[in-house]
Amino acid sequence: MPWLRAVSTRPDAWPPPGDSQGAAASLRYARQRDPIGDTLQTLLVTLYVLTLALAGTTAKDVVWATLATCAMVRFPIIWRCYSVLLRDPLLWLFVAWAAWRTLSLVWSADRAAGFEELGAARVLLTPLMMWPVLDRASLFIRAFLVGVLGHNLVQLAQSLHWLGMEPDINGRLNGFLHPIQLGALCLTAMCWYISALVNGAGARRVAITWWVTGLAAATAGLIFTGSRGPWVAAAVIVPLALIVMAVRRPATRRAAAIVAVVGIATVTVTLPWTGNYVRGRIDQAVGDVNAAWGSGGGDFSTDVGKRLARWEGAWRLLLAHPFTGTGAGGYGRAMQELGYAPVTALDHHAHSVVMHEAAVLGLPGVLITLAIGTLGLKRAWSDPPGDRYADGTFFVLVGWLVGALFDCYHFNGTMFGLFTVAVALTMPYRGRLKQHG
Repeated sequence: MPWLRAVSTRPDAWPPPGDSQGAAASLRYARQRDPIGDTLQTLLVTLYVLTLALAGTTAKDVVWATLATCAMVRFPIIWRCYSVLLRDPLLWLFVAWAAWRTLSLVWSADRAAGFEELGAARVLLTPLMMWPVLDRASLFIRAFLVGVLGHNLVQLAQSLHWLGMEPDINGRLNGFLHPIQLGALCLTAMCWYISALVNGAGARRVAITWWVTGLAAATAGLIFTGSRGPWVAAAVIVPLALIVMAVRRPATRRAAAIVAVVGIATVTVTLPWTGNYVRGRIDQAVGDVNAAWGSGGGDFSTDVGKRLARWEGAWRLLLAHPFTGTGAGGYGRAMQELGYAPVTALDHHAHSVVMHEAAVLGLPGVLITLAIGTLGLKRAWSDPPGDRYADGTFFVLVGWLVGALFDCYHFNGTMFGLFTVAVALTMPYRGRLKQHG
């Protein structure tokens, strides 16, 4: 094939390389063997993370399917570079999670719903599709940040009623997504912007301006989504990120202090405009909890109350089926049998990744899920920084996991896609270039 180059040195594929030099040789060979395919795959990954942050379901899924096709076509040519991934325990945990979920269909009371749940796991292939081009990590992060900024502009248009755009029925600025999803994307962008600013010594003025502008837009976007789960995550993660980066990297302490001071000043100045909105959403949540669990409670008809009922039901299902769970897809039918009559389609999941996995997959599913989260965080924590955004990836995962306590992120292509992209960015032995941006 004329578009393939003949390369003299062919690295061994077996046994799998066990060090970064061996992996880099395999990746370099793949790039030299098929440079056109490498460029195309880089372009598709960039487009995927852009649409992940900005577009709705259709555009993102079309790009993902195209990327999957490209990766499959290239595999017979570049397969040697994948052998190192046989050493990655996190990918094997993904396999275990998918296998246990598939096996649970045997005893599921609703296999059709179970196959839908299993179909959402297709994005677990994303790290494999990104693997050959992961040395361009900073390019992919910048594409994601551009997408979030575009979404923030859509929110601005909604708030000003431009181009026929309006807030949702609750007055929340949701862009093209559900407010919870957009809130999580804004928090993700904030983590990477803060990392860039704290590690931004020597950066050009235009880059610093871009980071500051993007951080301000993402913060405002997060607030006006009205999403309390991402708010809780941000309240914990943003101060923690600044403290941890300053402690781990003493050279960044001055920059971290400046970012903290500017952040506190900004919150103080904008509080008159945002304070009532935030307090109103928090007071509503507290009232819903009291109505459900307070003295004389039992009212689970509110937004928060329905979520508490789903958690309570999931706990009861775990106690009833501690090892097997209800089987994938069985949550909704089991909740009906417990007397929790579904009101909307959302009642078919527990509004919490951990609680849902406990209900449908039992203790084995919970343990695998917790192992994935723990190993993902451990790897992101110990991963050597390859660019200015790298420190932020750990906090992206922390934010995702905190938010996942309040919603089933793993059944949503946007949120599960975000998780798999963050996992890919910390894969061991990947090629690295000292990129700055």
